[in-house]
Amino acid sequence: AGFNADGQLGDGGSGPRNAFVDVPLSHVQAVSGSDHSLFLLRDGSVWASGFNGYGQLGDGTLQSRSSPVLVFSEAAAVSAAPYHSVFLKRDGTAWAAGKNLHGRLGDGTAQDRLSPVQVLDGVRAVAAGASHTLFLRLDGVAYATGWNSHGELGDGTTETRLSPVRVMADVIAIAAGSQHSVFLRRDGEAWAAGRNSAGQLGDGTETSRETPVKVLSAVRAISAGAQHTLFLRSDGSAWAAGYNLNGQLGDNTIESRSAPVQVLNDTIAVSAGERHSLFLKRDGFAWAVGDNVAGQLGDSSLVDVRSPKEIIHLRPTPTTTTTSTSTFQALTTRTTQTSTAAQIEDCLPNEFPIQDFTFSLDGLPRFGDLFSSAQLYPVLGHPRWNTDEVWTLSFRATSRDSELRVFAFVGGGWFLTFAIPPGVTNRHIYVVDRIAYTG
Repeated sequence: AGFNADGQLGDGGSGPRNAFVDVPLSHVQAVSGSDHSLFLLRDGSVWASGFNGYGQLGDGTLQSRSSPVLVFSEAAAVSAAPYHSVFLKRDGTAWAAGKNLHGRLGDGTAQDRLSPVQVLDGVRAVAAGASHTLFLRLDGVAYATGWNSHGELGDGTTETRLSPVRVMADVIAIAAGSQHSVFLRRDGEAWAAGRNSAGQLGDGTETSRETPVKVLSAVRAISAGAQHTLFLRSDGSAWAAGYNLNGQLGDNTIESRSAPVQVLNDTIAVSAGERHSLFLKRDGFAWAVGDNVAGQLGDSSLVDVRSPKEIIHLRPTPTTTTTSTSTFQALTTRTTQTSTAAQIEDCLPNEFPIQDFTFSLDGLPRFGDLFSSAQLYPVLGHPRWNTDEVWTLSFRATSRDSELRVFAFVGGGWFLTFAIPPGVTNRHIYVVDRIAYTG
């Protein structure tokens, strides 16, 4: 839903949509969008649609697209800014395409790129800001490149960089706003740097910072909009700071805030748009607030919303699907149904207190947000699970207590485990959109 003048919604048309429309793609794992959209599919392919005036779609042309086109493969994550795109491959290499004024792509030049070029290796997360880009490497060190007029790179200067420079260590998550950057450290502290004209850094001032300053503790997720920032704390509360003229902070005012204010409870994920905010609550409902001039909140109106509004339920209901070869019984996270093979135990989601869990792919450490159904990820002894055995998304695995169990990451901070009873140990169990199937 939302702006679609350049086909960024990918539905084949143009013009704003104030209600959700289908995009002709399936098995979508992640989406990042601005004037264009990137769609990451479960198989690692990336499809793009929308404005392409600087080659930001990465398809080798300058032709805008109203329907998604294939632009990249073997991807683990994507991030889209207005005029450039960043891709993280499963091998840990970061690639970028599009406008490169001030070196935002990080390839050592200021030359626009119509196709993705490799920037860094050993990367586990990427974040594209309006004119800068952040990279989080496997060793927990954050790097930044591009425009730096307000200190958004966080390197202690206002010097523009054509190649990534080191910013800070012990980082587990990054978020890039229009001209500010946010870093989440392993100890749960959120730090921020850059422009602070509307209090978007959340440090209680409106002073821009060239070096990251501590903002909030007990944080487990961050997201940055154009001039506001969202924080998800370990107790499930959502907080917001910054520009608020469109009500994007969700505190039922249009007053900008230089220090974070609490918005919601019982939240498991947050996402900041340019001037609106999204919240996913534990019950599976998505809430939205803020600018709605083009219907981007998806509530079938064009009216700005100042207090978070329930929009759509994202958890599927149980279904039974019959194929020519077998019958699949569906299980949601709150129901237990009987399959023809055996009874499947359905477990409630478990959430880690902070994002300190690490996985490995092809010998490279990975964070949980890079799960893929096509790969195996050993869990490196996280105390919450007390295991160092291999769990997989698609196949059975054995835990330390010898109970056959599937361990699955399904997005939004949710982890599910499904016990496999006797009689189905040679069968597969897989998870699609928080539903477990056997067959």
